[in-house]
Amino acid sequence: MKRFLSFFLLLALTLTCLFVFSSCKKKGGDDDGPAARLFDESGLLCVRRDGKYGFINKKGKEVIPCEFASADRFRNGAAIVKDDMNGDSYYIGVKGKPLFERTFASAYPFDDYDRAVVHAIADGPAELINKKGETVFSATRIESTGAGIYLYESENGKMGAVDPNGETVLVPAYESLSACYRIEWNEFGVKRHVPVNDRLYSITREPGTDHYAWSLIDLNGNVIYASDALIDYFYGNRSVANRIGAFDVIDRDGNVIFSRDGKVISQTESYMLVDVSDGSVAYSQHDQWVVYGLDGEVLYDFRGSGFYPAFWCGANDFAVLNIQTDEHGLVNLKGEIVVPCTYDSVVPSDGNGNSVCRKGDTYYVIDGEGKTVFQKTCDYLTTSDHFAGKYYLACYEAENGTETYELLSPKGKTVQTFGTEYSFGLIIWEDASQPFAFINHDCGYYADGYLVVLDGKTETFMIMQKKSKKFKVINHEYYNYLGLPMYFD
Repeated sequence: MKRFLSFFLLLALTLTCLFVFSSCKKKGGDDDGPAARLFDESGLLCVRRDGKYGFINKKGKEVIPCEFASADRFRNGAAIVKDDMNGDSYYIGVKGKPLFERTFASAYPFDDYDRAVVHAIADGPAELINKKGETVFSATRIESTGAGIYLYESENGKMGAVDPNGETVLVPAYESLSACYRIEWNEFGVKRHVPVNDRLYSITREPGTDHYAWSLIDLNGNVIYASDALIDYFYGNRSVANRIGAFDVIDRDGNVIFSRDGKVISQTESYMLVDVSDGSVAYSQHDQWVVYGLDGEVLYDFRGSGFYPAFWCGANDFAVLNIQTDEHGLVNLKGEIVVPCTYDSVVPSDGNGNSVCRKGDTYYVIDGEGKTVFQKTCDYLTTSDHFAGKYYLACYEAENGTETYELLSPKGKTVQTFGTEYSFGLIIWEDASQPFAFINHDCGYYADGYLVVLDGKTETFMIMQKKSKKFKVINHEYYNYLGLPMYFD
C-alpha cells in the first residue's frame, strides 16, 4: 500500500507540474474536475458493459442501452458516439437518438455556445457546426477556446479568430494564437481552467528577421504586453511572463505589478515559489528560494532558514523539508510554522483546510492553526480532496495483501467500513476513445452523494448512494468503465 502512496504523491506532483508549465491547450474549458460530479449535467453517466457503451441514470438504470462501439459523456445536451470503432462519429441527444444525420471522421463536444469543431473527412478541413449540423465556418484548422472565440489557420498558414457566427474577430496575421485561461477553484476545492473571453496570446515574427514576439493581445489585436515568452493562464488576475534570468508579474491589462530576478517554479492563486539563484547550481543543491505574494511581497525567504521547499503547495500554506533531519512540516502565508518539521510526509491544506501528516504508521489530520483534528494508525489515509471535502479514507492492509477500508468524517468518526469485497486502490482501465491505451485513474471517488468503488472479485465498478446513513449499491449491472469527469477532458 505504501507503494501506492508513493505513486499517488508522484502522480499529484506530475499533475501540478502539468498545470503550471504545460502549453497544451484545453478545448472548451470543460473542467469541473473529478470531485465535482459523477453524473453529467444531463443526469446520465457513460458506462461500458461487455465491450459496448451506453448510459445509466442516477437510479442505476440503463436508459440508453450499451450498444455503441464508442461513447463519451454528455456535454451541453449532446454526446459523441460510434457504432463501429473504424466508422464515423455522430452526435446523440439525451434520448439516445441522433441530433442530425451527418457523421464525421472526428468530432469534439459542443461548447456553451452550441458550437462544435468537426472534420467531415480525415485530414480534411475543419468545420465549426451548430446543433443542426450546419457548417457555420470552415478552415484548415479550428480550435475552440471555450470563450466563444474560435482560432483558425488560414490557407496561408497564418492564425486568426472568429466568433460563434463565423464573423471575423482577428484577421489571420499571426504565427500562433492561443487561448488565455484564468485559474479558479470550484466549490469542491478543485482547480479549473476558465477561459478569458477578451484576451489571447499571440506569436508574430518581426518582418525581415527571425525574431518572434510573444504578446498578450485584446480582441482588436492591440498588444497589451509583450515579452520573450508568456504562459497562458492567470492566477488571481496575475500572470507570469518569464524572461532570461528574471520575470514580470502582470495583470490582465498588461500592467507590470512587480519584476524580480529568478525563475518561477510553481504558482498558486495566492503565492509563487521562485528560484532566485543565478543558475550556477542545481536546485537540489542550494537554498536560494523565496516565496512571493502576487503583489510582490516576500511571504517566506528560505535562504538561511535551514528548510527547503517540499514542492507541496496548498491554497494557504506550503510544505517544507528540514535538510538536517529529512523531516517535513508546514508554513502558512504569514511565514509561520504551523506544523513543525517532525513528520515523514506532509500534504498541505485539503478541502477542509487541513493537512495530512504521516509519522511512521500513524497519520495526523492537522488544521490551519496547528491543532490535531484526529489521528489514525493505518497503512494509508487520503486527503479529503479525494472525496469532495466530505470524507477521508483509511486503508488497512493484511499480511496476505488484502485490504479493508474505513470511510471517515472530517472529524475522524467512522461513517462506514468496507471489507475485502470492495477496493479503493489505484487501477488501470481502457480509455473509451483509445481502447488499447491504458490510463491510470483513482477509483476511490465521491461526488454528489455517490461513491464509486470496485467490486473486489469482478474488478468492475459499483456505484453507491447514501441511504439510511450507509452507502448502498444502486447499479444492477456490472460495468468495467465509467465516463468520469477528468481534468483534461
